[in-house]
Amino acid sequence: LKNPFIANLPERNPNITLQHYNYVVFNGYEKVKFSFFKRDLAMPQCQNILAACIFIATNMQFKEVRILGADHSWHEQISVDAENNVITQDKHFFNQQGKTINMKTRTLNSDDYGIHSFFSSLSKAFYSYKVLARYAHSRNVRVVNASEKSYIDAFDRL
Repeated sequence: LKNPFIANLPERNPNITLQHYNYVVFNGYEKVKFSFFKRDLAMPQCQNILAACIFIATNMQFKEVRILGADHSWHEQISVDAENNVITQDKHFFNQQGKTINMKTRTLNSDDYGIHSFFSSLSKAFYSYKVLARYAHSRNVRVVNASEKSYIDAFDRL
């Protein structure tokens, strides 16, 4: 691992074990795709860690996976400034004030980055949940969204 903080976690805490997973994205016919997913040869595109966790929990055959605190309301914090920079307020439960981020600083090709890039990324995140909902159902795993506020519409709500 390149990040020394993460690489040294098991040394600092014997209760932590680092576990790697195979992040190879596969799209195609659902029957073939799900066969690859089941054998950990591929997984859906995961724009965030929640999607990866749902996938891993599904393959571990949990009977039920409950999602808490996944509001996914990033679009509520987005704006475009006078210089056409896409700006977001990165807010979390632990930092309601948030910090302002120019999204062009988070990309390799800032000249091509625009509001379409931001919404394309969101689209991929929400689409992955639709794929994961079908995959979990095929493995008899129930994924339930127990978040009080959430824009995720792929899973049953609790």
